[in-house]
Amino acid sequence: MPEESRFVWLLAHPGGWPEFEGADGAYFASPRRASISPDPARLIEEQRTVLLTEVPLP
Repeated sequence: MPEESRFVWLLAHPGGWPEFEGADGAYFASPRRASISPDPARLIEEQRTVLLTEVPLP
């Protein structure tokens, strides 16, 4: 919709969703991520995570 301002970020991770959740958690817990200043998360008003399922081509 034209009146919306939305950023969409699509990611893929080897091994599927459980492995991604573990890697994502490790990233956010890392000292390197904690050292980013200013924290870019302050710019996120709302975050939604949606798991997409690949549909094989015929």
